[in-house]
Amino acid sequence: MSDLDTFMRIVKKRRSTRSFKPDPIPEDALRNILDAGHWAMSGGNGQPWEFVVVKDGETKRRIAALQSAIRKWTGPLELSRTPEVRHPGGLDRGEGLAPFAVAPVVIAVLGDPRTLITSVVAASILTGEREVFNHNMANAAMVMHLAATAAGLNSEWISVSPVWEGSLKNILGVPELYRLPVMVALGYAAKEPKPGFRRDLDDIVHNEKYDMSKFRSSEAVLSYIAEIHKKR
Repeated sequence: MSDLDTFMRIVKKRRSTRSFKPDPIPEDALRNILDAGHWAMSGGNGQPWEFVVVKDGETKRRIAALQSAIRKWTGPLELSRTPEVRHPGGLDRGEGLAPFAVAPVVIAVLGDPRTLITSVVAASILTGEREVFNHNMANAAMVMHLAATAAGLNSEWISVSPVWEGSLKNILGVPELYRLPVMVALGYAAKEPKPGFRRDLDDIVHNEKYDMSKFRSSEAVLSYIAEIHKKR
């Protein structure tokens, strides 16, 4: 099996999970996952990321309680959508607590925005510094998810919005000037994740120019979203 075959197998095997066993994960696997994240690409090789590894049960419960409080008002917002396109994760069902309260390890992916000076000035001016920074941080998080899959583990990615970023940084003692856009929960899945679902590759690939025959109407997009939620 070639390196590319191995890589594609890992990419297609990766699944997000919100249900973990409490079993600890091997320290060498955790070390390799962190190492993989710190080898991610970043603008100007600024490498803004740092990682807070959380194993303490009380800290994880505090994070879970924080997310639960946020869901108290995100739930009604999600209910404003038609039932077919409501995102299950936006509803206040307690499902979002599992990655924090049960997962044996949660990694807070934080970074120093001062490293943006390594990128070209135009990138920060034209696209906004926060967007460039988040691109860098997403790269590190994605590599860690793939490394977790390669290690035989499951993972869940959790976006951290500005609404609760400050409170989360307080829990973890993160310096105020740092940003914390994402967290990664790691562990063994408590139940087998559902099979992956992706659009057909030929439907999303265009040669030389955009093929308007592949353009989806708004109705088609809504139908697709409803189909995704049914498969979840």
